[in-house]
Amino acid sequence: MNTGTIVSVVGPVVDVEFPTALPAIHNALSVECTVQNKPMHVTLEVQQHLGDHRVRTVAMSGTEGIKRGYAVQDSGGPIRMPVGPGVMGRVFDVTGNPVDERGPVNAERMQMGGTWSAYWYNGVIVSSEIARGLDIYELAVSPLISENELAAAKTVKFPYWNTQDQQKIVWPQTYVLARAYLDQLERSKGLPADRLKSVRSTLASAEKRPAKERGATLTQLATQLDAAAASSSDAGKVRMLATTVAAPGVQ
Repeated sequence: MNTGTIVSVVGPVVDVEFPTALPAIHNALSVECTVQNKPMHVTLEVQQHLGDHRVRTVAMSGTEGIKRGYAVQDSGGPIRMPVGPGVMGRVFDVTGNPVDERGPVNAERMQMGGTWSAYWYNGVIVSSEIARGLDIYELAVSPLISENELAAAKTVKFPYWNTQDQQKIVWPQTYVLARAYLDQLERSKGLPADRLKSVRSTLASAEKRPAKERGATLTQLATQLDAAAASSSDAGKVRMLATTVAAPGVQ
């Protein structure tokens, strides 16, 4: 097995010297040591060949207690993750070890994995996963994000996605966007509960009316919200709500 020695530790960046062959980029290296009388294992991933028989790595966990001179073993391959039905519903760290306190994992095999990038695109999260290709995820309602927020997010549409274009996200001014802002104000306690209930009721009633009959009601509501922003702990969000309520797309 190819063995090296740590020559530098700066936060998560660890430089390792190998007297013979250098491990390949993305190879997993292993450090086994004892820190304060406790065994410690740290996985390093090779990021760069520096010359002078040295590689630069990034630690996959904390490096507290890791010192120069410690031995490092090259695994001969990349970090591998468990694959198969047995991993469903389990939680792993970035090196494939279970961290959900549910015991060992019944994996069919171990293979290289990881996500190069992930982007929000037209209502879903598209992830470029190393082993499988494209993964597509849809967010679910939770205490951290409401049904209205997800629905509002899905109103933003792009004909294509290129991160280098840095396309500007513009939220269509709709009733669902107004309801999403109300959900956020409820979480942040930016408006009192009775005011939130009143605004939701007014919006629901206005949405059912013909367009020509709701303009005055919504204009009045927007004016009230602008005034309420002055005493709100989340004034910016209240003003965004008022702007949406007063928008032509809503009225």
